Amino acid sequence: MELFAEDSVARILEVRNGVQRVELKSGERAYVLTDLLGESSIGDRVVINKAAINLALGTGGWHVVHWNLSRSPEDYSAPGHIMKLRYT
Repeated sequence: MELFAEDSVARILEVRNGVQRVELKSGERAYVLTDLLGESSIGDRVVINKAAINLALGTGGWHVVHWNLSRSPEDYSAPGHIMKLRYT
């Protein structure tokens, strides 16, 4: 079973606070968590997680974008901080 696949963004379907819905070149649909990955642009190469669709987990037919290969890691500037915790 294919868990991840590379594709490219063909069309931006919707942009809302924290999420972007895109159509891929393959015709499949995916959503991007923009707080983590930033917004995608048409033509961006992305890696999608196909596991939920392949396992019929009820995602409504949407894949999840895990990486945008057209951006450098420095472009991912999610808010947050590091905490030091003891092992439990």
